[in-house]
Formats: sequence, structure tokens, C-alpha cells
Amino acid sequence: MIKVNIHPIERVVRGVAGVAVLSLVAWGPKSLWGLLGLLPLATALTGWCPLYSLLGIATCPRKIGAWRFRRRRSTSRGASADDSARSCLGITVWL
Repeated sequence: MIKVNIHPIERVVRGVAGVAVLSLVAWGPKSLWGLLGLLPLATALTGWCPLYSLLGIATCPRKIGAWRFRRRRSTSRGASADDSARSCLGITVWL
């Protein structure tokens, strides 16, 4: 499974930038260089940047694996039912 290493806000910025550069294929100079917009768009959709992985960078406060959201359940011990929860900007992700 690919680990998410891009901050959610950065994902939005990459998505907008990717769509903007990709639009150069249809509007503006109508150059195939606009296809380079597929790279930031793909990293925004997956949440994984190959260059960040090579350099060991993660802009998200914690590296997150799968994005499976569940409600937090309490056990009789007071701990959560699943101790593998991680958080990125207050979004709890259960692995």
C-alpha cells in the first residue's frame, strides 16, 4: 500500500495547479507541454509523491497508510478499540 506523504492542503493546491497546467492543452498556447499537468494532478489524487518518498519527506504531520475512516469506539479499559489511529490535521485515520 502506498503511504500518503502529502498534506491535504498541498493536495488541493497540486490539484488546482495540475488542472490549470493541463488546461493549456485546450486553451492558451495549445502546446503538449500542458500534459505535464498530469503529474501534479496524479499526486493530488493519490496523496503520494514519488520524489518525496525518495527524499524521505512527508508534509503531512504523520505518514498515513490507507484512508479508512471509522468512528472511535471506547472499550471497557477506556482506550480506543483500535490503537492504530493516526491523525493529520485533526482527521483521525484508522489503519
